[in-house]
Amino acid sequence: MKKRRAPLVVAVLTAADKRRSFKGDHRNFKDIIKTGTSKGILTYIVTVEDLRLRQSQIWGYHYVKGTQKWERKKSPLPTVIYNRLPSRRVERKAYVKKKLRACLTSEKIKLYNPFFFNKRRLFEGLKKGTLSRIHLPATEPLTPSSFRQMVTEFDLLYLKPETGNSGKGIMTAAYDPTNPQPYLIKIQNSRQSSAVRHSTKQEAWHTIRAHAKNKAYIIQQGIQLATIKGRAFDLRLLVQKNNDGIWKVTGVGARIAGTKSITTHIPRGGMLGNPAAMLRTLFGSKKASDVMKNAKLAALETAAFIEVNEKYKLGEMSLDVGVDTKGNLWLFEANARPMKFDEKKIRKLSLTRIFQYSSYLARLKKDNS
Repeated sequence: MKKRRAPLVVAVLTAADKRRSFKGDHRNFKDIIKTGTSKGILTYIVTVEDLRLRQSQIWGYHYVKGTQKWERKKSPLPTVIYNRLPSRRVERKAYVKKKLRACLTSEKIKLYNPFFFNKRRLFEGLKKGTLSRIHLPATEPLTPSSFRQMVTEFDLLYLKPETGNSGKGIMTAAYDPTNPQPYLIKIQNSRQSSAVRHSTKQEAWHTIRAHAKNKAYIIQQGIQLATIKGRAFDLRLLVQKNNDGIWKVTGVGARIAGTKSITTHIPRGGMLGNPAAMLRTLFGSKKASDVMKNAKLAALETAAFIEVNEKYKLGEMSLDVGVDTKGNLWLFEANARPMKFDEKKIRKLSLTRIFQYSSYLARLKKDNS
């Protein structure tokens, strides 16, 4: 007689918080639990502190719709853990890293998307690949030498923390030989950017290092992007694995830069755009359709390559893709912990695919995962 498979249990991993029980986007967590429950899947929140892999019952947080409150109660050990640790700062803690490694080697549970991406390692890996549909901007670790070389080689440079996210800490550097102070450094603040000009590379470098402090940065070629009403935009593609463990494009959004921002992030003044309509305005219907098709295929190709290069299981990622004035595609970012998409159709399917891939993982033998 065939052994009956244990029911799927999904836990969303985060970290404890003294003020409100656990960290992270509680509204997002409610949506995840609601989706899992609608599919008959026991779903709860677990903090890395409460996760005990050797126990059959652990403490988890369940959302009680009637009281609209979180209830902490004993819960069965999850079959699959969906990692939503909120920040790199949390992930870097020794006990968190130890727990994540234990999850990856556990015979009882499956964990996916265990770590944030490191931008430098990500692009170094991508450069070794043969991505056919998307371009990679020149990217190097930020050093005095790489800054001196690249600042006059390219019209615009982006300087990004290797372990940053949501546009935090980003700077740009531009060189204009016709200006008496040819080096322009822009620094992204909370919702806008400030700018300072310098006469020499050395002065510009001092400003950069003062802002970067001791953080590791990459320096990346800026691209002459197509614009809408004078404002830069990029495409945001969400790719996730389905019930068969195959990468699929969940949706494509567009983010338009704020008037005083050097990035397109919504929290920093960016706004949503309709990607298909924007591309049609820029390129006409036929070419717009081709650009969108290529963007989707490029996202799938890139996700598959990144997963092989990172050497652990990934179930989702978002990609920030620029479109230049000729319709060429450029990869700027890949994010292992995608932010919530505000587009309703994308949001709904993204929640469903969390459980599709969790179901797939639960069916896999550990040695194939």
